[in-house]
Amino acid sequence: MNILKNKKITLKEAADIAGYSSDYIGSLIRTGKIIGHRLVGTSAWVTTETAVLNYLQENKNSSRMSSRRKHSVSRIQDNKPISFLSNLLSSVPLPLLIAEIISIGIIAITVFGIFYTFYVYSTINDKVVEKNLASQPEKR
Repeated sequence: MNILKNKKITLKEAADIAGYSSDYIGSLIRTGKIIGHRLVGTSAWVTTETAVLNYLQENKNSSRMSSRRKHSVSRIQDNKPISFLSNLLSSVPLPLLIAEIISIGIIAITVFGIFYTFYVYSTINDKVVEKNLASQPEKR
């Protein structure tokens, strides 16, 4: 079983998968039709993609099924492998993904800057040492 399918998703993400409103998904969780729970200390509810897809599979003959839901259900029926990258991109909200990319870029630039600073310092230090050695008279 794919580990990412057990990752907690918000009601909005679940609504996007199912083609329902997030309020209706919340109602399905509260009535026990979809497995989910409320986060401790908040009013937010979460579920998993697997729970949503299982509910859609069980209710696939519903006349309310949207084309997006039909696609989600067909992913289960076809047993086609879903790529790791598409799972990752669909499970991570875009602002969070952008923030991750920016933070990795900042870290890379910082590491490069540190190494470049050491390189410049050692080059300058070598020139100073060579100049001092050249200006000293030879001792015999």
